[in-house]
Amino acid sequence: MRQCVNELYKDKDQVENLTKEEMRKLLELACKNTLFLFDGVYYNQIDGMAMGSPLGPSFANIFMNFHEKIWLDECPSDIKPKYYRRYVDDVFVLFESVDQLEKFKEYLNSKHPNINFTSELEKEGKLPFLDILIDRNGGKITTSVYRKPTFTGVYTHFHSFLPSMYKFGLLSTLLFRYFSLSSSFQLFHLEIVEFKKMFLKNGYPLKLIDACIQRFLNKMFVKRAIVDTVPQREYSIVLPYLGPLSDRVQKRIKNVFQKLIPVGKVSIIFGTQRRISHFLKFKDVIPHDYDSHIIYQFKCPCCNAGYIGETRVYHKVRSSQHLGISEFTGNPIKSGVPTAVTKHIRNKKCVCSYKDFSIIGRESDYFKRLTKESIFIKLFDYELNGQQTSTKLYLF
Repeated sequence: MRQCVNELYKDKDQVENLTKEEMRKLLELACKNTLFLFDGVYYNQIDGMAMGSPLGPSFANIFMNFHEKIWLDECPSDIKPKYYRRYVDDVFVLFESVDQLEKFKEYLNSKHPNINFTSELEKEGKLPFLDILIDRNGGKITTSVYRKPTFTGVYTHFHSFLPSMYKFGLLSTLLFRYFSLSSSFQLFHLEIVEFKKMFLKNGYPLKLIDACIQRFLNKMFVKRAIVDTVPQREYSIVLPYLGPLSDRVQKRIKNVFQKLIPVGKVSIIFGTQRRISHFLKFKDVIPHDYDSHIIYQFKCPCCNAGYIGETRVYHKVRSSQHLGISEFTGNPIKSGVPTAVTKHIRNKKCVCSYKDFSIIGRESDYFKRLTKESIFIKLFDYELNGQQTSTKLYLF
């Protein structure tokens, strides 16, 4: 952590109006004491970054950037690579012999207990690196697109239930990728040939494929004069995708904008209510005890008493406060202000537990949560809510 902060503040005193010490404390707060749920058990991560954390790639890159400079400077000259370039966790190096590579790999692996480098040698002068196939032939190096042996050529089918803009975007993206990774136009032409074969198999009309290729080449090679215009104001509209009807609606909306708001640029975003993640759960479901920002209901099992409340804390914490017990041990506590539910349980000597509390609503916005609570209080009209005043509602 300290190494990352030192690297970040190497040439400056503040970053985003934060001092070095403030940044260190914020990063520790975001990265340490990370809890995760697996198979119904909570664990505290004691090493590394949480899976999927936005800070993970940045921390890994800063860590490697800091250490590799030191390791390369201290590396013995007889095993030091002639060329060293790294992208995240993939390193491209050049050596005079295989023996140098093995010794250099042993040297790096001895530097940190959590780092283990593996290597891959060129075969017949060719070596894949990331998405690039590097070819060393006759003292020259050429690059082209690398496809794994498991590559099937299956992409989004032309007749799939998907907006046309995403299908066209797929073609344009792959063309740009092929163009960027090919070191010569001859190699790019070979990629175009494979490109046509793949998308013909995926149901795309040849006329459409040729049109996309032509439009891409014109964009890359035909120079156009830059004309200063009025800055466009951007608008975004989210609509459900309904098949071909959505494509027609999109064209009509853009035509209306072009006529009525010529200086405006509208982007249509198509959404869907059903995703694979809605049917398959890849993570453990967090227990309702740890839901927060909720509206809850209490129903006394001994009488007809009830109560509606809202809270931003965990459901179990708030229920424990009403029951007058500790959320950790379940033992009675004397501290804290007794609530209407607590007084009812003590005065009526009712036997209540966590199962008598249930979540009936969720809302992260505080005012909206109070509004929902007021509606539920009016709807159920429980006696224990008799002394509470409702939130003022405004008609906009």
